[in-house]
Amino acid sequence: MTAPKRILAVDDDDFFLQIVADQLGAAGFEVSAESEPTRVVPHATELVPDLILMDRLMPLLSGGEVIRALKAFPTTQTIPVAFLTSETSELETLRALRSGAVDVLVKPFGADTVDRVHALMEDLVERPVPSGADPRQRLAHYLLGHYRRARTSVTMLLNPGTPFEGRAAFDQGNLVSAEYGPVTGQEALGEMLGVEDGVWRFEAAAEEDDFDVDIDEAPAAQAPVPTAAPAVAAKPRILFVDDEPDICRLFQIQLSRAGFDVDTAEDGQVGFDRAIAAAYDVIVADLNMPRLDGWGLLRLVKADHRTREVPVVFLSAHDDYRETLKAAHAGASDYLAKTGRSEHVVGRVQALVAPRQNAQRMIQGQRRAIIDVSLVGAQWLVRALGASHASGTFEARDEWGQYLVTFREGEISEATATTATRTVSAVPALAALFVSRGALGTFNPGPVSVDKKLGIPLAKAVSAASDLLNQLEARVATAKVTAAGTVRVDQELYRLFLRIASDRDLILARAVCEGGVKPADLAARLSLTADEVQAGLKELLRRRVISFEADA
Repeated sequence: MTAPKRILAVDDDDFFLQIVADQLGAAGFEVSAESEPTRVVPHATELVPDLILMDRLMPLLSGGEVIRALKAFPTTQTIPVAFLTSETSELETLRALRSGAVDVLVKPFGADTVDRVHALMEDLVERPVPSGADPRQRLAHYLLGHYRRARTSVTMLLNPGTPFEGRAAFDQGNLVSAEYGPVTGQEALGEMLGVEDGVWRFEAAAEEDDFDVDIDEAPAAQAPVPTAAPAVAAKPRILFVDDEPDICRLFQIQLSRAGFDVDTAEDGQVGFDRAIAAAYDVIVADLNMPRLDGWGLLRLVKADHRTREVPVVFLSAHDDYRETLKAAHAGASDYLAKTGRSEHVVGRVQALVAPRQNAQRMIQGQRRAIIDVSLVGAQWLVRALGASHASGTFEARDEWGQYLVTFREGEISEATATTATRTVSAVPALAALFVSRGALGTFNPGPVSVDKKLGIPLAKAVSAASDLLNQLEARVATAKVTAAGTVRVDQELYRLFLRIASDRDLILARAVCEGGVKPADLAARLSLTADEVQAGLKELLRRRVISFEADA
């Protein structure tokens, strides 16, 4: 007779644990329960279960942190973990799988959940992860298994509406198609899942009106790409960066004929200086240049909030698909072969500026506009509403909070950002909107009843918000931060951050906010790189989750 499969159930709610134990026990499983996340590793070491079912969000330790601890010991590192969660969104599923889970099961625990556990146990034996699979392939394998068992029909979109859009379509759990840059199929799905900071959309979930917008109206950012730049009040501004004067002149002529206002720069450093001084819609840059190459230019552009929204297109003499994927992961918007022909470059630049042009036409036409903020850029949108002398309200929402900006004849009357139970206004509210992730919003034109003034002109408000974010992030790299003895934690924002943070940022946040680990010690204590520590601290600072004693 075959021995029953052993399951370790982990949840801080004893009543829920009893329900799980009763139902799985009745289904023939041998169940042990654990309500203390700090006891999971020793309990699993003693029991060596076939599966751990664990709540993803618990006090003291999250599910991702427990998985990290399990993988540190030979006895427990191969035990599969499935998360239990009360959230049903596809984004929550993706977050859970990124934390190292093999599946995600939705509370409450019932007969359907027991059937899913049976199916998961069978799949773990019959459909193991291919030997030699890297982390991206492993994640793709588990996502495919999750969708197959849940018979999910959905289309996953990564950075939608951009040249580097990733798209994976599932029908009843089967992967129908996947494309990301130059790769397709399961490889494309793995590459998509490896993008840490991308914007995700799920077409099936959009029908649930997650963002309280009328989905029957297409967002301005997703209208069909025109074949030529449409006529608008201001020409899109392009910066072309290349150390070859003849190439610069050729593309300046061709892009100008296509309806763009074009400036040039002879290397990456000059290009960045010009991008700081003027607002460009696209930067096209050669990869190989003296003094500062295209990669260095991209790093500077994405590191500064004054330029972070500007799409960067790479031109390279090397048409290597791996280099293309590297560019996508680094934050570039496109990667094109440098052939000497301009038609393809012109077409891709037109595709990049089209979302802003579509949004601008709706704004100028005094029409209600549903806008994908992540695609057009929050700073650009605020500037565009100011340049159009618009009156009305812009409202947006993402997982972090809700944002409201009221305009009167092109100036900001009011700006608020509401997160959990905290509301900020004026420049800090604009800064919060500028670092929103995946926000969708609506601009409703018309007279406004708010009799307020922000106190400073719109252009200065945008500049002040960008400077505020730059100053916050600069503190991460200063001696003041590394020597800081006290970190102040906003507990309300910290609790929200725990729910939406990536696994990397969550681990770092726990160490700083609960463990009292000093910033200078994080890399060594958490086995993270210096870049990962800096990225995580910047996220905590700009979300106002933490502040340093020296800043008070």
